[in-house]
Amino acid sequence: MSPDEFMKAVPPDLARRATSKLESHRDAIHQLRAAGYSLRQVCAYLKQCGVTVSLQMVSKFLRPRTKTRSATVPGIEPAPVKAAATGTKSREEIARDNPGLSRKQIDDKYVDQYAVRRENPLLKGYKPASEG
Repeated sequence: MSPDEFMKAVPPDLARRATSKLESHRDAIHQLRAAGYSLRQVCAYLKQCGVTVSLQMVSKFLRPRTKTRSATVPGIEPAPVKAAATGTKSREEIARDNPGLSRKQIDDKYVDQYAVRRENPLLKGYKPASEG
């Protein structure tokens, strides 16, 4: 059975979906934050309303819900990702060009592309004895 067939046959169980105990106070929390109240003060307000929560819970509740870690704004396309300098490769390109490398080795090669290489002026013109 495919997921599409299952979705046609069985409706989602929305009643079992967990809701935050803060959901009923969403407008009040946003109103307090917009007025400049700290998370600690919001927790104190909620405690007066009979809801005991931690600072972390309020902070997490206020975070935008996105599927990825990067913030997205509806209607605005994210900027295309470009290589920082000419001749640099993405991790995917490095992995494709070097199939035998581990993930750590691929990450090291990727980071090495951006390393600043400075010449030591004291060694300018120096040739090791083995070369000359």
